[in-house]
Amino acid sequence: MNYQMLLLAHDAFYKFETRANHYDNFMANKNPELWDSPSLPDGEVDNLFDFIIRWDRFFTGQKELFKEAYSSNFNEIQYLSERTFFEIDLDDENVQKYIENIFNAFATCNRSRQYESTDASKLAHAMNPDLFIMWDSSIREGLFGVKDEKSADKYVFEFLPLMKTELQELLASCMKGNNLSERDAYGLLETICGNSVPKLIDQYNYMTYTMRTMFGAYLENISDEKKEIKSKPFTESISFWKNRVPTRNHKDRKRTRQFIETINEFRKLEVITVIERREYNEKWRKYPEDRDYWFIEVTQLLKKI
Repeated sequence: MNYQMLLLAHDAFYKFETRANHYDNFMANKNPELWDSPSLPDGEVDNLFDFIIRWDRFFTGQKELFKEAYSSNFNEIQYLSERTFFEIDLDDENVQKYIENIFNAFATCNRSRQYESTDASKLAHAMNPDLFIMWDSSIREGLFGVKDEKSADKYVFEFLPLMKTELQELLASCMKGNNLSERDAYGLLETICGNSVPKLIDQYNYMTYTMRTMFGAYLENISDEKKEIKSKPFTESISFWKNRVPTRNHKDRKRTRQFIETINEFRKLEVITVIERREYNEKWRKYPEDRDYWFIEVTQLLKKI
């Protein structure tokens, strides 16, 4: 994997995948502070399940089972929350055991208690987007030749190490011909795209294996400008991608984050109640056509404080 293909996959993902913005909406509405407790609020789980079911219409996640799994593995979750995919040591036995335990627990949080590996990866990534990488059957088949090998062992001991190797190749391509460290390159990728690197890797895998035909057509018809950008060192292409990506959805994401931060601040100042904050969150999530109204309302309320 190199940075040119990663950024092109990121662009194509938002061009062809109509569900792409559901992830952005989930992340914008997620309140990370509420995940620092073994007892997850219903509103956070509702937001999470709403994101998952928009991708998997057969998802039958059970809220209480997920909350129980989260609580039971909270110490491991907290341990991993302090680590990113960039710095995680996948050879550490504790890391391996913790990821495996969390993955297995999340995989059976559904009505039938059937082992749902793809949903488990989505739940884990949504919980910690800086570490976990999502997968699906097409990605597994593309990488390993067999889509039904979906155990936590496969995820921990084969998939994540392979993605770590891909990450090293990706960062090496960013550094070539540039005065950048690996950490600098990692941070720049996230800044340019507005997604975590694990999410960007997922987008690359998704376009390469799950939407192979569409991505192939996209690459065959890329503009002359993009072809020229592909041949340039990473730092020389940054301005191109910075100018392109925000025109898509960063403005909406920024406004959503501002809205969530504002109502969270209102709650801290006791301007609104917990119930009122939840109502604001639900209205913002369920009625996107009314967001201009709600944004103006909280902005005016902020001016009165």
